Amino acid sequence: MLEKIGAEGYHTISRPDTEVVSVLKNIMASVENPRVGEFGVGIGATTLPMARLLDGKGEIHVFDFHASVEELVADLKNAGYRNIVPHGNTNRYWDSYHWSLAMMLKEPANLESFDLIYIDGAHTYLHDALAFFMCDRLLKVGGHIYFDDYVWRYADSRYMKDVRNQYMTKEQEEAYQIKMFIDDLVQTHAGYECVLENNGFKKILTTQKT
Repeated sequence: MLEKIGAEGYHTISRPDTEVVSVLKNIMASVENPRVGEFGVGIGATTLPMARLLDGKGEIHVFDFHASVEELVADLKNAGYRNIVPHGNTNRYWDSYHWSLAMMLKEPANLESFDLIYIDGAHTYLHDALAFFMCDRLLKVGGHIYFDDYVWRYADSRYMKDVRNQYMTKEQEEAYQIKMFIDDLVQTHAGYECVLENNGFKKILTTQKT
């Protein structure tokens, strides 16, 4: 997988999210072994620089289809990074990273244990709005959550173009779905403050019962 970074045909997904990498670098100044969650790995363009920064410390939990996360973990292991934890899901219609999150939330040790979460996944309100609320249970107070593609929409993409009408309405194709849930659910959430316009948020209040 990592060999695709910079290769012909992969240029648009070969650029890492430099803001997320920078935030991780800042976190490492005060956290010895950070826990990171990444949803949607692409070809590993952001995972690789994060793994280099951590240099074996902490953990990066990657969420995507089984084949993608297993290939990425293998590539990074071959590169010397063994702190990558895969959470794969099938391509069955009602399966997604929600199920992996649900399993993680059953373990009390995972609650409020993550320092950074990066969501660059399905790009639908259906998947990522719920993922935000589930990830909130994993994120520490003081931790950061970042989202990619605030103004991306299916209507402007070739992805699933021939079959999209089986999965969403025309209105949903044309909607900026990430923008919708960030504006309506994240920006208005009392537990978060915005640290990067439309994309980055810091958790300031716990949502766990004490």
